[in-house]
Amino acid sequence: MKEIFDLARILRTLVIWNIDFHTHANYFHCYLEKSLELNLPILEQVSNCKSLLIAGIGGDYDVFCGLPNYFELKQCCMNVHLGNFSFSDIARAQNSIKLSPTLVGITADHEDICPSSTEFSVSHWFQEKLNESVPIWSFHMTGAEPLSENYQIPANYLNLDGILEIDGGVDSLMRGDEEEKGTVIEDTTSHYAVNQLQGVPMRMLACIGLGAEQDISYAQVSENIAALIKSGGFFGIMFLNLT
Repeated sequence: MKEIFDLARILRTLVIWNIDFHTHANYFHCYLEKSLELNLPILEQVSNCKSLLIAGIGGDYDVFCGLPNYFELKQCCMNVHLGNFSFSDIARAQNSIKLSPTLVGITADHEDICPSSTEFSVSHWFQEKLNESVPIWSFHMTGAEPLSENYQIPANYLNLDGILEIDGGVDSLMRGDEEEKGTVIEDTTSHYAVNQLQGVPMRMLACIGLGAEQDISYAQVSENIAALIKSGGFFGIMFLNLT
């Protein structure tokens, strides 16, 4: 499994990072030993969060893109959780932390789902490399209303007061009337669900992979970003080049 990450925070935050998770797996060990002290422009906004969920909203590899923020916020002694809009057959998970039929916490013990499952791969990496049991809260692909209900469950279960949405790409910035929109359905569905949450005051979006997608119009992406900046929905930008 190989994924290139350009970490970007757009809407209320924009951060761009570039990393190959597996090729640079040792990087994370070095990261934990000596933090890169990322100048995350959202630290002020999330600093008061007592329980934050970093959730991939477009499915599959999006959760990977939240890992740099996960580690950095952990360095700040924050209580951080990981979640993902899941393409895995989570109904097959045995002995999982099942909060609903379509929402489960996947751990390294759940190879029965599929060894190539993104959520299993992340949790297994934590267990194997860091000796940490980190459940990945997996939201099965459902409609908007069931997903809204599923997001409310961990909001209560984990006492969330913040959610950082992670999009592996920038098509979550599409309004829907662009010539080329990418794959916006999953992102839009997740946006709707998070927007309906009650009792979670801090909600932001991180877009990862500016320039990685082939099926969107970047001229219109730029227009949408400009509109967000004008409306006050931009908190900063940071580039990190790995050599």
